[in-house]
Formats: sequence, structure tokens, C-alpha cells
Amino acid sequence: MRTSLVKIALAAAALVGGSAQATVLLNLEDLTGGVSKTCNTSAAITATNCGAGFSIIGGGLGITFSGVVGGFDVFTTTFASNLPGTATAATLNASTTQVKRIGAGTGDFLIDLTGFGYTMPEGANKYLTGSASLTSSDTSFGAGNFVRSEFYADALNLGGKGTPEINKILNLANSASGDAPTILWTDPGLDTFSMRDIQIIRLSNGKLVNTTLSGTVTPVPEPMTLSLVGAALLAAGVASRRRANKA
Repeated sequence: MRTSLVKIALAAAALVGGSAQATVLLNLEDLTGGVSKTCNTSAAITATNCGAGFSIIGGGLGITFSGVVGGFDVFTTTFASNLPGTATAATLNASTTQVKRIGAGTGDFLIDLTGFGYTMPEGANKYLTGSASLTSSDTSFGAGNFVRSEFYADALNLGGKGTPEINKILNLANSASGDAPTILWTDPGLDTFSMRDIQIIRLSNGKLVNTTLSGTVTPVPEPMTLSLVGAALLAAGVASRRRANKA
């Protein structure tokens, strides 16, 4: 469930992103209790925009948060981007995030992180992938608890959960890490694109988990580059065979 505040912030960020301004939007939500906290780096820290617990860092390229969101206690963590990206990669990351369920029963917690206004890497085709991990000192963590991570890229720079998408599920007893499969997506050549990382964490009362989340977009090598790489590999193979024959 999204509150009206979150919807307004998403719309504002999309408009800002459409004007090519780099923006990071973070939504933290107790999905079970219907309580959320949102921060948008395109606006100043205010009670209606970011509120207590948030800090904007890196000149607006990232956000830190520490505090209680409904029935969850979130310890200091950093959500960062490398906006507007580089020639080799665009990144959107959540560093080790420690979340503890302090409410009764089992609840779901949402981390929804979006970066608007990436201009690099350039090119009509790009690769999208993501990685995630979780650790818990409690060996019974996996008893109905899980962490699900999702990664998105949007060539329209609207931050939506459109195509393509990667869905990596980690539902393990103690600790795990993994990379989501790399997929190819086509950028129609607009000026900017957005990236979105999502985690849904299910925890029963008293359970605590540490998670990481990292989405990455990289360029697809141009055909000439691939040809040069292939020629280099072929030359290396020929040279190796010649050395072997001489021996």
C-alpha cells in the first residue's frame, strides 16, 4: 500500500527526472502496519518531505536513514547512486541495512529506492543486473522469514516497475548472497533513464536481518569493440599454439 505522500513524491521525482535533474527517492514502509517514510533529494529536508531520521548526502546523490518505521527498527544505513552514471556503469546501492521487527507477529518491510536522471552509460542497448545478500545471526531466521530483491531500469525515466525486470529471491535460513541474471534492455535514445531497487523483508517479532542491495547498468560493447576483442583472443591463441609447437 502506498500513502498519498509517497504517490506525490513519486510523481514529483518523475517530473524532475524528466528534466534531467539527478534525483534519489527513498521510500521505507511497514507494509503490514501501513506506515511509511519517504525522502526525495530534489527537495530540502522538511517534516513533509523527509522528516526525522533522514539525511541527504553527496550533494543529493544519496540518503542515510536511522529510525523506526511502524513495527520495524531500521539502523543507520546508506542509500547511494553514482548519478548521472559513468561511461562504464550506472549504480544504485543500499549498503548493509539492518532491520529488526519490533512489532507483534510477522510483518513485511519495504525498501524502495529509485534514481532518476541517469545519462550514462550511453548506447541503445544496455545490460541490467543486480546483486543482493542477507545475513542473520539467528539460525531460525528462515522459519517463514525472507528477503526478496528486485531490480528495474526504465528508459522513460519515470521510475516505474516496467519491462525489463529482474526478480531475485533469497529465502534462506541464515546467510546467502547472489547475482540476478543479466538481461539486455533497449534504451530508445532518450536523454535520461531511471533505475529502481526494491527489497521486501519479512520478519517475525524479534528477528533481525542485515541485507545489501545493488543494481547496475552497463553498456553493451559496440560491434567494433567485440571484433577487436575477438581478434586479440584469436591472435593470443595462435601465438600460444606456436609456442607449444616450438617446444
